Amino acid sequence: MSLRNLLGKHGISQAELARGLGVDRSTISLKLSGLRGWRQDEINRMLDFLEARLGRRVPYEKVFRNGKAA
Repeated sequence: MSLRNLLGKHGISQAELARGLGVDRSTISLKLSGLRGWRQDEINRMLDFLEARLGRRVPYEKVFRNGKAA
């Protein structure tokens, strides 16, 4: 499942994810489209955000494959 699909499935907007990570929505858009890479601190914050929002552990491998957002 891609990160974009995971967000959509759970009704999480790019703006909401951006607020959770403390970045601009445009930054999230660039990252989801693969035009900008994810830094390790952003990945950690995103996984924490998703886990808090979904109420369950979200493994790195569920969101990223081969070091890129799936």
